[in-house]
Amino acid sequence: MTRSTMPPVSRIASARSAPAPGDDPSIRGDSAPSLLQLGQREQHCGLSVAKRLFDVLAAAAALVILGPVLAALTLIVRLAIGAPILFKQIRPGLHGRPFTIYKFRTMSNARNTAGDLLPDAERLGWFGKFLRSTSLDELPELINVLRGEMSIVGPRPLLTEYLPRYSAEQMRRHDVLPGITGFAQINGRNAASWPRKFELDVWYVDHRSMWLDLKIIATTTWKVLKRDGINQSEEVTSEPFMGNADAAQSGTRGRTVPSMNNGARVMNVLFTCAGRRTFAIRAFQQALNNCGRVLASDASPDAPALQIADKGFVVPPADADNYLDMLLTICREQRVRLLIPAVEPELPLIAAHRARFLEIGTLPLVSSPEIVAICYDKLETATFLDRCGLATPRTYVRLEAAREALSRGELSFPLVVKPRWGVSSIGLAIAEDDQELDLAFKTAEKQIACSFLAQTSAAAPGCCVLIQERLSGEEYGLDIVNDLNGRHVCTFAKRKLRMRAGQTDRAVTVKDQRLEKLGQTIGENLGHVGILDCDLFVSDEGCRVIDLNPRIGGGYPFSHVAGANVPAALLAWMNGEEADPRCFQIQPHVAVARCDEYVVISPPQTASQPRSVMRHTRLKSTKKQLR
Repeated sequence: MTRSTMPPVSRIASARSAPAPGDDPSIRGDSAPSLLQLGQREQHCGLSVAKRLFDVLAAAAALVILGPVLAALTLIVRLAIGAPILFKQIRPGLHGRPFTIYKFRTMSNARNTAGDLLPDAERLGWFGKFLRSTSLDELPELINVLRGEMSIVGPRPLLTEYLPRYSAEQMRRHDVLPGITGFAQINGRNAASWPRKFELDVWYVDHRSMWLDLKIIATTTWKVLKRDGINQSEEVTSEPFMGNADAAQSGTRGRTVPSMNNGARVMNVLFTCAGRRTFAIRAFQQALNNCGRVLASDASPDAPALQIADKGFVVPPADADNYLDMLLTICREQRVRLLIPAVEPELPLIAAHRARFLEIGTLPLVSSPEIVAICYDKLETATFLDRCGLATPRTYVRLEAAREALSRGELSFPLVVKPRWGVSSIGLAIAEDDQELDLAFKTAEKQIACSFLAQTSAAAPGCCVLIQERLSGEEYGLDIVNDLNGRHVCTFAKRKLRMRAGQTDRAVTVKDQRLEKLGQTIGENLGHVGILDCDLFVSDEGCRVIDLNPRIGGGYPFSHVAGANVPAALLAWMNGEEADPRCFQIQPHVAVARCDEYVVISPPQTASQPRSVMRHTRLKSTKKQLR
């Protein structure tokens, strides 16, 4: 089979084409067409309706036409094998939800003298072999089809115990209803290896259509008549699936962790406004250990994180009216359990609608609206820190007030001018004298009005720019870690060695009880969820906090490289488990430098090839790549 045509990038969601089975897994990756792409969403919706209508009509007709056959088989099973006539077992269905599957029994309950069941080969009599070879034992599954638990065509429903053994790619076989027959059944059936079966199942999920279903049904009928692929070698039944021996087969793109996940529950994680945060995405991919996928969304199809993530989505900007609805749709359709906002402007929105995410089984890693407001509003931040007994720079919200303080000698140049609700160094300036102060203040107001900060700043007209004293001393960054209930766990500290474009470029981890105590004070009084990024200056006069950001900030990778593993701790807490204490231990005196990597954001194109967000090809990379 040949590689399918790549769908175009949508402003609603990005989509990546999945190649046909048999392509090199190293370049195939975990990609799949997105259900959020508008055209495909309508197509899948229409297909689901048509497919369900076909299933009901076909199943009902088959039960009527085959009624005499079913009655005869029921009688023979009762006489040849015994009661009960039907074999019932819990199997995972759509999205892994359990249901009871029905089949004709093919094995007796014969036992040895010790009361133990005899081996399968001895319990599978001549009639049981006949039922299996002709697939007549599957006929009661037509009842499951009428009940909406199965489809005529789809991936076969396997054992529930296999769920924790799937890789993230293999788990996608549960994105559709299981079927009585499927694409894997006409391409080897039981004779095919488990990885091959799963590869074929996922290919069907990505390429399903009514025409394909009809071809599968026709081919299945022919293969059943030929009794092709009934079992493996001389075994009575297929070998059980015990996990993936090779991570390359599971589409993990060279991760070094094994595919076996020791029964951990599958979890998908979504990074929003992912941008350049490739380090964080890789950290969560490694922490998941093939027990889920890391998804990423961004307003730009060229965002590097979309190329690194297991699946990427192009969504509207965070201030768009339909932004929240798009995130909810992604979380619902991709079964996201943990949502991680990456930038401050979206925190108030997600915090205010936290309940809507919880209703669909997604936990946003975001604190309450009150806590978010305290951190996002730098004036409120100063007020909170003052209540905690922590020092902050002198802050003025009006230009006249700052000038009066200058005239009284309470304030001196240079001064820092920045937005009250700020991010990404927008409107940030240093004023060395009164003339520069006036210019910086007006420039900041203008930049705020022309940016996405305008809507938030409109709540306080004339009070959206802050003037602060410029602090001296050494700048430090803290990662203040709380658990999912807002209880303080630990604080990581690093001394910043160099800044570039408003972000930490080099830093060294430190062990300082004074800073850890300061972090504990903030964590216990604020009660935030997850990581809080804190910036402060340390001098002979003490510590002064300048910023609080309740999210995984760009400073965390410095701690991660030095031994911390907050992603693993978050996943453990999500599963109701205790985090490994080693997740909260870092080595002091580890100097780390940020550097960039290069990823391909689009493949070579021809005139007939539409543009699509593709799986990345890494040209240069280091482990110390920051966000």
